Amino acid sequence: MKSQWTEEELVEHFVLLPAEKRLIGNKNINTQLGFAVAVKIFSTGSSFSYETLINSFLNHQLPSETA
Repeated sequence: MKSQWTEEELVEHFVLLPAEKRLIGNKNINTQLGFAVAVKIFSTGSSFSYETLINSFLNHQLPSETA
């Protein structure tokens, strides 16, 4: 997998689609990020060697825990 991503590449490959958001939304708040990473990694045909930047990009698309 690439080691550096532009903003445009992150948007192209890692924006969560509405169906993916619904699927991820059914998961526990504590497991949503891991599940989102798995969904996008599998959908792009990549390996599990992903960058922290991708993790952060996906995390910002998920709802925050409301306590």
